[in-house]
Amino acid sequence: MVSDILIRKFCDADRGAIRRIACETAFAGLARNAVFDDDELLADILTLYYTDYEPDSCFVAACGKVTVGYVVGTKDARAMRRIFYGKIISQAVARSLARGSLLKRNNRGYILQVIAGYLRGEFYVPDFTKDYPATLHINIDEGFRGQKVGTLLIERYLGFFREEKIPGFHCSVISEKAKIFFEKFGCMVLFKNAYSHLRYLEKEINHYILGKRL
Repeated sequence: MVSDILIRKFCDADRGAIRRIACETAFAGLARNAVFDDDELLADILTLYYTDYEPDSCFVAACGKVTVGYVVGTKDARAMRRIFYGKIISQAVARSLARGSLLKRNNRGYILQVIAGYLRGEFYVPDFTKDYPATLHINIDEGFRGQKVGTLLIERYLGFFREEKIPGFHCSVISEKAKIFFEKFGCMVLFKNAYSHLRYLEKEINHYILGKRL
């Protein structure tokens, strides 16, 4: 029940749960190991900047002592990208190569799909950071969805952005349900394209960038 949920600041003990939830929700409900079988690399790409470089901008939803959801983000998306592309990606890939995980057949297939999508321009996104400098990412453990946990997290995070005098934020989603969720908070669609690299879904996935001025 929502009354049992506490929204609080991130602490180091939450790091493992955030990484697990991020991996479990990474591929639109598909079993992640069937798509990409390297949770360490996946979690590094999805969460490491937030938990290790900007932990003060992270919040979690806790049910008792269990972390069941999170909202993470950055107050300065441009600065985040410099660290992500300049340090995190290269180090994470190097560790994955050392583990030999990138040599696995399904991992090679997924990477090739991503490269093909990149060459087709599917990953191009305009820069919205002038008007929407912050960004956020939210995920909920499967057993706690549909219980307004996401609403509690976003309401707290919007309060955090306002406390920090952030003029606006943007976010990226790949489902119609997530798009509708953010629109309920006054976000509007800034950009739309489609991804084809999740070939296991046998269809293109709509990708939206939404933004809100604060």
